Amino acid sequence: MNKKLLGGAGIFFAIIFVTTVGGALLLTQPLVNATEEYLVLISQGHIDQAFQMTTGKVQAAVNFIEFEEANSESLLAKYVDVSWNHRSITGDSGELQGTLYTSDEVYSEVGISVTLEKENGKWKIFYVELW
Repeated sequence: MNKKLLGGAGIFFAIIFVTTVGGALLLTQPLVNATEEYLVLISQGHIDQAFQMTTGKVQAAVNFIEFEEANSESLLAKYVDVSWNHRSITGDSGELQGTLYTSDEVYSEVGISVTLEKENGKWKIFYVELW
């Protein structure tokens, strides 16, 4: 087979791969932005603002005092950084999974999974799980 043809096919598939991966990252970036804003707010003690970033379902099920107690002493309050190794969107629901880096001496790295739902055009936090 002609080497030029093989080289051209390789470049074509590389472009398709980069475009697909880049497109997926762009589509899921709003999930990342909302989640990281939420984590920063909790780590800076702005629990009231973080509560407003949760879905209406969360706010109906958990009162603010319970939310504040659960989050002000959690590893989320010790947030330093996060990296995401899985991002997905299905309709008005999204999910992120990755590693949460904290200032905690024992649990400096923990797994994190975040489920978000779109409400009124904005991504809101529905569920956060650490492991």
